Amino acid sequence: LAAGSYTVTVTDANGCTAQTSVTITQPATALSVSATPQNILCLNGTGAVTSTPVGGVPPYTYSWTNNATTQNITGMQAGTYTVTVMDANGCTANATATVGTSLSPIPVQILNLTGTTILTCTNPSITLQATGGVTYNWTGGATPQNATNAITTPGTYTVNMIDPNGCPVSQTITLTQNVVLPPVGITNITGTTIIDCNAPSIDLQATGGGTYQWNNNLGTAANVNITQAGTYTVVVTAANGCQDSATITITVAPVPAVTGNDTTICSGQSVTISPTYYPAGGQAIWTTGQTTPSITVSPNTTTMYSVLYTWNGCTATEDVHVTVNPVPTVTASSASICFGDTTQLTATPNLPNGTYAWTPTNETTQSISVHPQATTTYNVQYTLNGCTSAAATSTVTVTPLPIITVPGITICVGATGTLTATTNVPGGTYTWNQGGSTASITVGPASTTTYGVSYTVNGCTSNTVNPTVTVNPLPSASFTLDTTSGCVPVTVGLTANAAGQQATYAWTSNGASSTVGANAQMVFAVGGCYNVTLTATMNGCSNSVTQSNAVCVQNYPIAGFEANPSVFTEPSQTVHFNNTTVGATGYVWNFGDGDLSNEAFPDHLFQGTNDGFTITLIATTSMGCMDSTSQTLSANLGAVYYVPNTFTPDGDKFNQVFKPTFSTGVSTEGYEMVIYNRWGEVLFETHNMNVGWDGSYGIEGLDCP
Repeated sequence: LAAGSYTVTVTDANGCTAQTSVTITQPATALSVSATPQNILCLNGTGAVTSTPVGGVPPYTYSWTNNATTQNITGMQAGTYTVTVMDANGCTANATATVGTSLSPIPVQILNLTGTTILTCTNPSITLQATGGVTYNWTGGATPQNATNAITTPGTYTVNMIDPNGCPVSQTITLTQNVVLPPVGITNITGTTIIDCNAPSIDLQATGGGTYQWNNNLGTAANVNITQAGTYTVVVTAANGCQDSATITITVAPVPAVTGNDTTICSGQSVTISPTYYPAGGQAIWTTGQTTPSITVSPNTTTMYSVLYTWNGCTATEDVHVTVNPVPTVTASSASICFGDTTQLTATPNLPNGTYAWTPTNETTQSISVHPQATTTYNVQYTLNGCTSAAATSTVTVTPLPIITVPGITICVGATGTLTATTNVPGGTYTWNQGGSTASITVGPASTTTYGVSYTVNGCTSNTVNPTVTVNPLPSASFTLDTTSGCVPVTVGLTANAAGQQATYAWTSNGASSTVGANAQMVFAVGGCYNVTLTATMNGCSNSVTQSNAVCVQNYPIAGFEANPSVFTEPSQTVHFNNTTVGATGYVWNFGDGDLSNEAFPDHLFQGTNDGFTITLIATTSMGCMDSTSQTLSANLGAVYYVPNTFTPDGDKFNQVFKPTFSTGVSTEGYEMVIYNRWGEVLFETHNMNVGWDGSYGIEGLDCP
């Protein structure tokens, strides 16, 4: 009977009736199940299979060929797995999925570009390059996180890489370093670094092995003899080209010497004879019997004094003559002048042919011209044959004139400043040598300049004063950046090109916080291009420079896409991908079937969609900032078998048996078909999907009514 409501009416021999009804139900759709595999993507990884039952009468029970009883199985090795699903009515359905291996086709390794793993003096750097990865993370030293590094320090270096399939891969290499020279030194064989009359030479011995090269033209021997003071350096070279050096300083003890100056005194005077002794610390003996370094004598006539000086066992002598001359006398004239006038003063000695010494003018002529600004006293002494007279005094009385003062000022290049004059007598006029007749003038010289000004009052003109305008230069303001681009956040190192100037530095930017110092850092956390300004200040002068768009950083993209259709409904089907990525300029599509694409909005033809595919999109910016996303498109291709409702066992060779029709790829394992009559009697049973019922029953094979 088909599904529906049935009523039976029973009538007995007396015509009495009884009636009952029954309702037969049937699920809306037959039970079916699909299995979707997740392939093994990385070495040492595992896969999974997801089952999806449809139709029948829930709840369902599950039985896998690996004895699992869950709806989905995980941690699978590569292979084929079948699930049998049974619903509440005992109906069953099967599905099979194959877990495959999809390893990266790109070898991931470390290339040793210099071909050696030993650091030496002649090979101080080894370049390592990691290949095949998408990202790189080095450990083992102060190495940058990029593909290629120049290594200068021995050690073990490991790069952790992510391949294009997202699988982590590590490679390790060990770098060693040759032992360089043993310690290099200079042995002082004689035990002294001072050459004197007791030790006229010093032997030096270089140590450390290899070959030797001395400076000062001493040659290449390990042992050299030194007879002169100086600094001596030896450079030692090993067979592998490594070098080291050592230095020693040799001094020479001087020969003692005494230097004395002859002197002249006047009759009745005393003089102290103080020769110069070299080196100090020796013993002096005079012909007078005195043993002090200096002696005081008062001879009446010209006399010679001798000294013997002994130092370090060596001696020197010196003779000093003391000449005794008569003392002359002198007189001087006086005068009265107005302020600014000049007068002549004359000295008159008692003996001819001597010399004159005026104070405070320091002139040496018999007559001098003077123009003091105030009443002044002048003294003159007369010297003849080394004897100097008592000072004669001359007085010049001066009527005072005005006094002017102007302090200097300091400005910066490009600025102006004001010079202001002050006087002791008001009411006069000013005369500036650069032009101007007021007490103050404003000037702006390009370099340090001296100006002159005088002041006239009541017909008297002051002396000219010369104030200086000191012009301080603007400090140099230029800088370099250690990086100008990257993915946010980017830390930029700022270096002012100071060139030795003692300035202070302040940094500003429209994309980062301000900072100070000749060497500083700024962090740019938002994508965009930003200006950087440096202001240098020195001696009160400031100078600024701006680099426009100096730093350009990019935000990471946000990868995203939509698939149309979102589920496979045909065994071979083309899918259009709508790229919804934000902020990217380049794309790599991995369609999960071995094909790749760089298009922004690709269309791709998938073959054999029964198990579905996982699609991955990697989005990058122009600076290499990267994001990725994946989606799995499942398959919904309809039922895997068809059960007919009619057959004709009439012997005409068409439709002679009743059996289901299956799509390809269905396993025979667990197949069972049973035919019952309306009373529940079994008429036919088979476990072979290729064997159908021919309409007979019983051991005689009679046709079923």
